Amino acid sequence: MYNRYITLAGLGWGSLYPKFACLGVIAISYSCIAPLVLGFATIGFAIVYLAVRYNMFFVLSNDVDTQGSAYAKALQQLMVGVYISEVCLLGLFAINTTIGPIVLMGVFIFLTAVYHAVMRHALKPLTMYLPRSTDGDDQVALFETPSNNTHEYTKSALPPTQSEGRGEDAKKSKKAAILGKLFDPRKFKSHARAKKFVTSREELPSYEEAVESQAYLDPAITSPPQTLWIVRDEMGISQHEVEATSGVIPISDELSTFNEKGKVVWNQDTVLQAPIREKRIDY
Repeated sequence: MYNRYITLAGLGWGSLYPKFACLGVIAISYSCIAPLVLGFATIGFAIVYLAVRYNMFFVLSNDVDTQGSAYAKALQQLMVGVYISEVCLLGLFAINTTIGPIVLMGVFIFLTAVYHAVMRHALKPLTMYLPRSTDGDDQVALFETPSNNTHEYTKSALPPTQSEGRGEDAKKSKKAAILGKLFDPRKFKSHARAKKFVTSREELPSYEEAVESQAYLDPAITSPPQTLWIVRDEMGISQHEVEATSGVIPISDELSTFNEKGKVVWNQDTVLQAPIREKRIDY
């Protein structure tokens, strides 16, 4: 009851992504058949974006970090709309038995499948591995422990020896380099350009030695015993229970009482000082 009072409602990513992915598929499916739908879809998605953005910042909380995998999956699901629109156009051309457009649509469907495969190949390293830098030039497996050796990185975010080796391999395969530049989403250096505008406005937090040493341990090991919080009553029963139980488990009856209707209430000014409130540590 107390945690529900002080905590914002959670954000259900499992139900949020499918709804908007389905709407996106419908809009893309009709984009080729009835292009006028794109105008209404753009306005609708813009309004929905503002509403969801406001809720995420000020109404809902988020305790789940998908590492971007949900976004990559939703992006690939939108390709279903492209396939549906192309198949519908192919069917419309087939009804009129126009050979030229039918052949072109078959080629476009094949090129769409090739693009989809390339996109899956490009997104897989970013969802299955953790980039050492935002540029994504180097990846390490998630949950893999890095070595204690430190060294300076070149602009490519790789150690000097690996960077030199990588350059030699690139010279050997010019065709692969050309294809890499063609399908490389970072060819415009958008990250490097945007990084210039990013400034650190907050200093890095300092942690106690005990907090740092236990940061990666399971909370079941490091968490203190739970405090039992009961409601204080006028007859003194709660105080008697505190005296009898305090030797077994931490217990308290402070900052909570019954009102005239028999409901549990607490002072709004001291709600953050409740005995069961846990201090959140942001890493």
